[in-house]
This record gives sequence, C-alpha cells and structure tokens, in this order.
Amino acid sequence: MTNTAGMEHKNSNTGNPLFRNDKEPVHEIEVEELWEEIKRVTSKAKEQHLTTEGKRQAKKHKIQRKIRKKIRQAKEQYITSKCKEIVDLNSRHDTFN
Repeated sequence: MTNTAGMEHKNSNTGNPLFRNDKEPVHEIEVEELWEEIKRVTSKAKEQHLTTEGKRQAKKHKIQRKIRKKIRQAKEQYITSKCKEIVDLNSRHDTFN
C-alpha cells in the first residue's frame, strides 16, 4: 500500500484469476485449468470468426458469379445486335456503315 498525496491505494487483486485472495497465489493445477479455459474460449471465438468469414466469402463469390453471368449475357446480346445490323446493311448493299 502506498500513500500518494494523502490518498491510500490498495493492491486489490479481487477478480484477478491468478490470486485467490491478496496473498495466496493459485496452485499449478488451477493454472492449468485456467489455461485450458483460455484456450477453449479462444478456439471457440476463432471458429465463429472463420465460420462468419466463410459465409462472407461464399456470398461474395455468388455475387461475382451473378455479375459475370450478366456481363456475358450483355456481351452476347451486343454482339448479336451488331451482327444483325451488319447482315441487314449487307442485304441492302450498304457496305459503308
């Protein structure tokens, strides 16, 4: 405990999982249990993130496929209309256009 500017600060470790109370540290077996819990929680969070990321990527690929399909259709339609125009002009012997 230190006294700074008339205020007393306590070294309170309540809520800290490494100390059972202010003096007694956690035993080795409890540290292992704590470590396993940390790994479990971290792993679960990672799995949820990867699942969300996977869904996001799948949605992105689906949208990209739709866009490419629309582009192919528009290109085909454009080429078809230009070919038809050329055939029509050719049938009228209009080679200028």
